[in-house]
Amino acid sequence: MKYKKYITSAVLALGIITVGWVFSYLNTGSLYIQYQYLWDYRRLHPDIIPPTTTHRILAVGHDTTYADVMWLRLIQFVGDNIGNGRFLDFTHKILSQVQELHPRFARAYELDLLLLPTVSPENTTSEWERRREILRAGIGDYDERIGRICDMRKVAQISELWFWDELWNREDLRNPCISGDILYYIAARYDTDLLDRKKAVYYYKIASMHDDAPVATKFLWVLAYSSDGNYRDGALTFALMATSGYDNDNHTCQIFSEEIVTHLANKTPWTWEWIDSIYQKSQALTAPPYDPLKWTSCYESIERSLKQIYLGYIDELTRDKPDITKGDDLISSGLLPYIPTIRSQIWYTVTKTTGIWKFRENIDK
Repeated sequence: MKYKKYITSAVLALGIITVGWVFSYLNTGSLYIQYQYLWDYRRLHPDIIPPTTTHRILAVGHDTTYADVMWLRLIQFVGDNIGNGRFLDFTHKILSQVQELHPRFARAYELDLLLLPTVSPENTTSEWERRREILRAGIGDYDERIGRICDMRKVAQISELWFWDELWNREDLRNPCISGDILYYIAARYDTDLLDRKKAVYYYKIASMHDDAPVATKFLWVLAYSSDGNYRDGALTFALMATSGYDNDNHTCQIFSEEIVTHLANKTPWTWEWIDSIYQKSQALTAPPYDPLKWTSCYESIERSLKQIYLGYIDELTRDKPDITKGDDLISSGLLPYIPTIRSQIWYTVTKTTGIWKFRENIDK
């Protein structure tokens, strides 16, 4: 009887534990499902994300640590929504809060600029318009936000200087912001997505003063500037770059570049005789061996200058001829005997897109 009592008690206890475990499991599972639902809802509805002031209260003085936690959560958010594109609706808002809590966290700015939607300037469907508005609002925030990450005294001085030696020799103005990549990404989004060349040039100029910015930044500002039809200024700037770029021993490229600079600086009118002359001379130039210790060669810069000259000359020829939009039109109308191109694009032709002449590969060749 004594053992039977013990066995009965043990079975009863085991039954209670089992029932309790099952109830706890089901309840926990239900709560977890509800938690997941609420978390997903919050993730997909940035309008219910609490304001930064609330996050500061929760951080109890540890703003940067709290920002790091938000950063890690955001990576999960993006991963969960990368396929459906819904991450576009909340990443900028969350990363903006991370930036406010941790203003010197460069990666938060860089990721924000990379995750803002890309847009097609030619596409005007409702979805592309939605993406364009998200981009325009997001990138526009940085016009004020750079005050957090840059020495605005230096930025103001940089914006007043012209490119090239006047700017790039100013060691006292170097690295005004926490990251050159941030300024480069802002400029690129204005340039390629929003086609705001003026803003693009402004940010490319600031980016070019940073040691960690892409080397191409020093070229891209000129391309953005000339994309608005400023062919003469773009050609002169590239030619100035060429005069101090590294060259072969005989310095043929630098001598040629100095001739171009003189012609452009004197604002001498462009004629076909001059265009044909520099085209013939340029065919004798050869690129020097690559030197990783030097950021650009004379040959690279003078080719870019020549492209601006050729396009600028064509633009002047056709300003009162709206029907001429292709290279074949230029030749058939007798305006040009041939399309002048640089050596690396010998099979290219020209076409006019949105009022701007550009080189493109000639698919008929």
